[in-house]
Amino acid sequence: MNKPLSWQYNEFQQIGKDFGNTKEVEMYDSSHSSFRDMKKESDDILDILSLKKTDTLVDIGSGTGTFVIQAASRCATV
Repeated sequence: MNKPLSWQYNEFQQIGKDFGNTKEVEMYDSSHSSFRDMKKESDDILDILSLKKTDTLVDIGSGTGTFVIQAASRCATV
């Protein structure tokens, strides 16, 4: 692969939070837990969706994974 030109956007460059980094996820979840209940928020959304054990859920941009972890107990595939 050729080196991108200086004016080209580098789509491989990490921008913002790196939720593939365990330490960064722990810091994010810890800091947000002081002003929000992410598990309750996830459960509230899942209640609205009324997922069944046979359903499949696709989450695009899953962030730290709190939502998909909660969803995994409610449907067949996440």
